[in-house]
Amino acid sequence: MKGQKKEIWMQLCERAASEQDPDKLMELVKEINQLLEEKERRLKNTSADPNRGAKNELEGPGGIEPPT
Repeated sequence: MKGQKKEIWMQLCERAASEQDPDKLMELVKEINQLLEEKERRLKNTSADPNRGAKNELEGPGGIEPPT
């Protein structure tokens, strides 16, 4: 999905670069902005939790190991 969104906003930028109608251009810019804001939110959420996806050092394959 990430690749699809990236491709969409890049295609919209290409269309916006050659758009002559001010109203159509504004609509393209709004859509590009929305897609980029979504991407920014995703990136902030990912970087806000640096341990996201990483296992706790105490966890084994089945979860937290009991104390020995």
